[in-house]
Amino acid sequence: MIGAGLTAVIWLIAVGVTRTAGFGSSLRTMSRGLAREHLALVLLLLTFHTGAELPGDAGGSGLIQDAIRGGFGFLALVVIGPRFVARMRVNHIYRRRMWGMAALLVYMAVGILSIAYTVDVVSTLGKVFEMTVALALVFVLAFREDAGDAIRRTIAFVLFLEGALVLTAVIGFFVAPSVFAVRLSRPGFVFAATMDAPYSGPNGFSVMGAMLAGWGVARAFELGRGGRLAPWFAVIMLGSVATILASGRQGLIILLVSVAALFFIYRRVFTVLVGAPLAAAVAVSQWSTLWEVVLRDQNEGSVATLTGRTTFWAAGWEAIQQQPLTGHGLGISRIVALRPIGREQFTHLHNGYLEALVGVGLLGFVPLMIAAMRMVIWSMRSLAVKRDVPYAMLAFPLIFQNALGMGFGGWFNVNFMLFILVVALSDATWQANRRSRLPLPTRRRRYAGVGGQNR
Repeated sequence: MIGAGLTAVIWLIAVGVTRTAGFGSSLRTMSRGLAREHLALVLLLLTFHTGAELPGDAGGSGLIQDAIRGGFGFLALVVIGPRFVARMRVNHIYRRRMWGMAALLVYMAVGILSIAYTVDVVSTLGKVFEMTVALALVFVLAFREDAGDAIRRTIAFVLFLEGALVLTAVIGFFVAPSVFAVRLSRPGFVFAATMDAPYSGPNGFSVMGAMLAGWGVARAFELGRGGRLAPWFAVIMLGSVATILASGRQGLIILLVSVAALFFIYRRVFTVLVGAPLAAAVAVSQWSTLWEVVLRDQNEGSVATLTGRTTFWAAGWEAIQQQPLTGHGLGISRIVALRPIGREQFTHLHNGYLEALVGVGLLGFVPLMIAAMRMVIWSMRSLAVKRDVPYAMLAFPLIFQNALGMGFGGWFNVNFMLFILVVALSDATWQANRRSRLPLPTRRRRYAGVGGQNR
């Protein structure tokens, strides 16, 4: 409960400061013509951040938390529902070749059906409701005439909101360590404490920081010399510092791979001749030091089991084998997989692919993977031609974290929101490219005779 309230306050402050600090035009550009959609988006993200709480905040869990989350989700439905009803047409999905969104629609349909056989109706119903409203919001964006532009601006708005939370946590780590810094069983990369906050956890902050840093690098490369680079350098610094303070190895890998890929895309000769050899030399000469930082005072056996994740995955695989086709119900791995091994205190399997299989079985997992592959293929093609690079780069952290943490499989969170937005963008971009190829044949037919020969 406190998590949602604090998140809302931070977002209000971020919007106010941005409007008065000379960047108001950028913020207005994000939401121009999308006020209703972005209001629904904010309400949906608050449902996720409601689950976070301050230490000792007993009111942030149980029925009160479920009621608050349900309230935010219902308000989001009220805001976006009328536009969804007015615009949603199944034949539009086929005519516009929206195969990624169609696959997500099938995935959610299986999730809705899983309510009938889940072992925990309340938990599954809540997750299905939030994810369905989020998908409805993205369909509204995808059916606009300016779908590609609207989706791009919405992705930027999500990153702006999450960036405000990350900035607050970075400042709070030094100013209010009792709230924003926690001493875990292992130390951080640099400090003994690890960055934490009431509205997220270290792993989430680490990955979001890496996403922001990669986003900033891509934007800076896009602008090139002469562009307004200072804001993007600030984003790069914020994301990098957040990744280091949160001390998440997932985020560190995402940050390094994303930056290396971007340098290879935009500065290929420099990367091959200078960057790669320099990185290899540092890795070889400082290997022991780097390995100690990565271990974070944990034994190598802990690293080999990915800090216990393999135990969770084995339990998840056991649950999948019991009902491989339909699954046990969306989002209830905590009950059917973790409870039997005495690890019910954890909320998920730390693997979104297994979460999806446990929840909706092969019937839901296959369409989810079709949507994911649609996104990945679009991302690779976009990166190859340097088009939509900041958005295409998001595919890697989303796919990677879904294998190791709280990704997009089986629940609603920021990752799921970004995932369905990028899938929708891949569909919208394909549609735009298809339309751009139509005028030439149309002009040829205009001058064709009865027999189809030019006269």
